[in-house]
Amino acid sequence: MDSAASVALCFLVRPVDGRSVRDGADGWEALLGLKKTGFARGKVVGIGGHVEDGETVAQAVVREVREEVGAVVPQTELHHLGTIRFRFPARPAWDMDTVLYAAGSWEGEISESAEIAPEWHGVNSLPYARMWPDAGYWVQPILMEALAAVREGTAGHLSTIEITLAEDNHNVASARYDRAAAGTEADRRPLDVEPGVTA
Repeated sequence: MDSAASVALCFLVRPVDGRSVRDGADGWEALLGLKKTGFARGKVVGIGGHVEDGETVAQAVVREVREEVGAVVPQTELHHLGTIRFRFPARPAWDMDTVLYAAGSWEGEISESAEIAPEWHGVNSLPYARMWPDAGYWVQPILMEALAAVREGTAGHLSTIEITLAEDNHNVASARYDRAAAGTEADRRPLDVEPGVTA
């Protein structure tokens, strides 16, 4: 039986000042956050957290975005992008299944909380040196899916990514990226990805 924790992340994305929503990735920013407390303190992370009992995943990500950065994302503005399965063979209790969303529209001002100091970063200039090592394997491809989903007003090409951590529970032992373009089994394609490479 899979006992992985249920987690949800949401990437808020916006066009850079003066750019068109049709511009390429260079014209877009994504909201990340500097973790100020607890686990991952000092790391730049995605916005989100654990799904609580009685919540749907979408309800959880809306709550987490509001608590961490002050923005209210209507569920109708969420674009589902897929799932990352983090596996820790040396410590299975840390296993997580993380559902990914994007949003290009929200209410309220982005603001700092007790847990997160928000930071906007260009989609093509992400702060990998300040992130967990696994980020280089999946954040860029997922942000490209996020931009496409927000521009087109659709769900992304749903992806399942499996990140297996090394014995030190920090570095990556392997990464598999399985995209289901248009949601059809026939279009699925497994990929071994390298850090920072768009699949």
